[in-house]
Amino acid sequence: MATHSRRKKPIPDPATGKNRYIHGVGFHKASNQYRIQWTEDGKARSEYFLRTVDGLRRAIERRAAIDAKPTVFMRESPETARDRLLDLGIPEEILDANPSIVEAEQRDRINPEWWQDIPTSKRPEAMLRHVFRRSPVERLGETENSDGRRLTVRQVGELYREWYVSERCDIQDLRRHAHNDNTKPDTRKPSKRKAHPRRNRIWIQYAPRRVRLSWSEHKQVYSEFEKFCGADTTIDLVTGDLLRDFSRHVKIQATRKASPRSKRPLTNPDLWINKRFDAVQKAFRRVRKEYSSAAWAKGLFGIDGNLAILEKRNTAPVGSQVQVTPAEFRAMLLVADVQWNALLKLALNCALKNSDMRIPWSAIDFDRCIMNYPRPKNKRPRKTPLAPETIIALGKWRKHSPNTATDQPIFRTSHGNPWIGSTDSIAKHWDHLRKKVKEQTGDWIEATFQSLRKSGGPTIIKAKVENAELAIQFLLGHAPAKAWRHYVGIQPQFLEDAVEAIRCRYLLKPGPYDTPLGRRRSDSKRKGRESELD
Repeated sequence: MATHSRRKKPIPDPATGKNRYIHGVGFHKASNQYRIQWTEDGKARSEYFLRTVDGLRRAIERRAAIDAKPTVFMRESPETARDRLLDLGIPEEILDANPSIVEAEQRDRINPEWWQDIPTSKRPEAMLRHVFRRSPVERLGETENSDGRRLTVRQVGELYREWYVSERCDIQDLRRHAHNDNTKPDTRKPSKRKAHPRRNRIWIQYAPRRVRLSWSEHKQVYSEFEKFCGADTTIDLVTGDLLRDFSRHVKIQATRKASPRSKRPLTNPDLWINKRFDAVQKAFRRVRKEYSSAAWAKGLFGIDGNLAILEKRNTAPVGSQVQVTPAEFRAMLLVADVQWNALLKLALNCALKNSDMRIPWSAIDFDRCIMNYPRPKNKRPRKTPLAPETIIALGKWRKHSPNTATDQPIFRTSHGNPWIGSTDSIAKHWDHLRKKVKEQTGDWIEATFQSLRKSGGPTIIKAKVENAELAIQFLLGHAPAKAWRHYVGIQPQFLEDAVEAIRCRYLLKPGPYDTPLGRRRSDSKRKGRESELD
């Protein structure tokens, strides 16, 4: 009777098999080789083998040999690390005020030979510079309030997002809806398939769509900062050097993502960088206002309350950064029809933007010459005096307008649709007017419609209006509701003076020193002419 030898079962190939790893061996597509990975002395190691039958066998044997002698890392206790730091000569009061030093010593030991060569008086400074990557100015325990609350980086992000939602809707109501839906009995019909447990809904899912999207976007972007510095890192350890490292890390990531070799190259790396910086800026600036007595690192915030180290890059279009000159504004009025004549004057008078063109007739008080229209973005009040030229232009358009109901928008397209809807028709018609101006004068206007909103501020400052900054905030809709409580039923005089300054420059007849269209004076000449007028 013939005996048959059992044929060995072939080893599946990690490159073609369904599983990603076979006996701990993977496949690296870039090098077209087998690869094994492991950790040794806290560092990631890898080894490559040729894509052959013998190479796969050697890779499996090598992996088995590594797994046979696993490296066991034992983290020492905090007491042992603290005793070793005391033996090195670090004062006990410094260790009590900074428990993170003991945690760092548990992870990375200080070399005693390096430590002994440093004088005792300079050891804290040397530790900050070489071990904890801080500048000599940011010394141990140097915070704005050492006894204040030590918030974590994760708590800062959560507090900011909770404040953001509370400004736009009632959080308690959202929590109540979520609790009621989660406590309802499960009324799903039983099925033959294995039924998955019902997931509990969180309160943010009941918020409006725009708020929900902003909340999730900030959480996603801010999580990158949490991963970089550690979500449980306290705010007293978020120093200037840490933010500089984060800034450098974000810029490197943006450069890699903008490379043509990446799967989806970034079209605007500066905008991607600004989104990361802005998420951290907003969270720290807002939480610092609410928790000013917390243990913030000293010298971290600038005079304006921002993190000066995370400086955003200017990504605004060139046209939106240019102000509209009086000659350009008058040239636009000459080629505009009755509706756009009123629209341009109202936008300049009240510092309106594209999305504000949904303003209804009820927002205009023709008797008192006031526009009472809260800003759609943040619902903050806005009661702006109207110049006589603006009232006259609106009155002419009201006679020609097909629909003057109080709840209807003032301005509509020729088809009867709002100018701001699924598309931004305001910007398109502005370009149409600029082409008309170029046909008549031969000069191209670089400014955009958004520039009208930014042209009033410099005019108010140059006119030396009293409380110029507050007047600009009132015009732009940046002032909170509590800033208007002193002016109930009346208009502040400085706001009327601000509107009068805009009127004198743009809406009245040109003066002897006005610049002709197409000739923009340099800053030095412009300052000289303005000093003559003063």
